Amino acid sequence: MTMPISGLVVTLSDNDTERANALNSLRRDPRIELGISEPEQRHAMRIPIVVDTQSNDEDKQVWQWLNELTGVVFVDVALVGFESDSINDS
Repeated sequence: MTMPISGLVVTLSDNDTERANALNSLRRDPRIELGISEPEQRHAMRIPIVVDTQSNDEDKQVWQWLNELTGVVFVDVALVGFESDSINDS
């Protein structure tokens, strides 16, 4: 089985409250790793993230959730890769 790993750049709202709420949502999702430290996140408008999911369907669900999340203005795709969970997968 292959598992998608997506490198994305999330552009956040210039509204402080919306940006803070979006950041909190991103931090709480265990599938998402933010690419900059917490002190830098407060002022950043663009946040690099890595999304590590178990399936293509789950990856699509995260993508849709990100695009609908209040405080997220745009999501850029930097890369999408696939990791095998077994050495014997072919």
